[in-house]
Amino acid sequence: MGKIEKHEGNIKRGNPNWVKGQSGNPKGRPRKDCSITSLAKEMLDQPADERFLSPSDYGKTWRQAIAKALLVGALKLNSGIMKELLDRLEGKPVQLIGGETGGAITLRVVYDDRNRDRTSDNAAKGE
Repeated sequence: MGKIEKHEGNIKRGNPNWVKGQSGNPKGRPRKDCSITSLAKEMLDQPADERFLSPSDYGKTWRQAIAKALLVGALKLNSGIMKELLDRLEGKPVQLIGGETGGAITLRVVYDDRNRDRTSDNAAKGE
């Protein structure tokens, strides 16, 4: 652990320069310039390698070639490709939240009145 010191009856651990409410990483996560995803995104709009294309697709970008391959795979009833394509086009199906029996869930909402604006209450009552 870090440095431990007494602070108003409580034990304070960690960085003594810590400021309440301030992020410990204000610049955010460092960017990965050499990740596979970033390299693939750069390649998507470049001309695709003709070795992987049929002659009718020469000159297409990787993005166009991949889109066509997805559509052709779906037309060939490849269920995995079809599922991925539909999830991206239509959105994933909504999954119900419930117990194993599929019963209803009761939610209870608790409001804290301590910080409510009292003038809006009076206006709502017509006062």
